[in-house]
Amino acid sequence: MVSGRVLAGTETGQRRVRLQTQSSATILTSGLHWQEMAVGARFLTGGRTILTSEIRAFVNLAGMIEPLFTNRDRAQDDALHGDVCPGAYVLSVAEGLVLNATVRDTGLALLSLDSRFRAPTRAGDTIAVEIEVTACRGESNGSRGIVTTRNTVRKTNGVVVLDYDVTRMVAGR
Repeated sequence: MVSGRVLAGTETGQRRVRLQTQSSATILTSGLHWQEMAVGARFLTGGRTILTSEIRAFVNLAGMIEPLFTNRDRAQDDALHGDVCPGAYVLSVAEGLVLNATVRDTGLALLSLDSRFRAPTRAGDTIAVEIEVTACRGESNGSRGIVTTRNTVRKTNGVVVLDYDVTRMVAGR
């Protein structure tokens, strides 16, 4: 569970929560326009617990018939121990957290994504994403902009499981 205090009087009228951690990130609950995404700004999504049923559904939907994901006995005997989550699912959940926190109703297009998987994620792990704006520029008429972020996915114990750079087209005000 994440605790924090609401920061009042934000110019965008959004609810922002400052975490009571060492992070300087801010939790957002609705989308930002590109003009509100300054280079160096940091945001933190809420947490999300990965469930066994979700892993099974994703594996079946994607057709990932790898025994690591479909054979519980094999997974228990493997060096990874337990219900391992496919990296593609971790990325999907992370993107859902990011989209809902930063570009809900303002995201226009995903332009590029470069990911690096760092550690396994298992059923029962809770993840959250820290987002840092690394580049931001407006298009010629200002009605939309191009925003690049570095997204770091961590388990609640602080272990980084995934980091990725993503560039999106985002609506302007």
